[in-house]
Amino acid sequence: IGQYRGHLISDESYQWAIEQREKARRGFAECIKTLGQRLEGGAHWEAAVAVYRRAIEVDSLAEPFYLRLMVCLRELGRTGEAQETYRSLRRMLSVVLGLAPSREAHSVFQSLAAAR
Repeated sequence: IGQYRGHLISDESYQWAIEQREKARRGFAECIKTLGQRLEGGAHWEAAVAVYRRAIEVDSLAEPFYLRLMVCLRELGRTGEAQETYRSLRRMLSVVLGLAPSREAHSVFQSLAAAR
């Protein structure tokens, strides 16, 4: 987690650098996924929350991190925080990419109402 600090070069003329940046990004995402799954599998919800929050700080457009954070917060009974996480995701995707959250993210958001 400590080595990858987000996007490096954004200038399209450096295609080789962009490819390396994406490779690092994918590696980071895979690392977070593996660590998160292990923590969640052991019911270490607080530790998983910390990992996903840090991951979002590094890559604020990675929807899977928000999804898993919402699930962990739901498991901890912190549905208000989970709902705010969804709203943060929605704002970020809308402002930066002009997109809405996925159906899966919306489904997790809907499940929060039932968890109350």
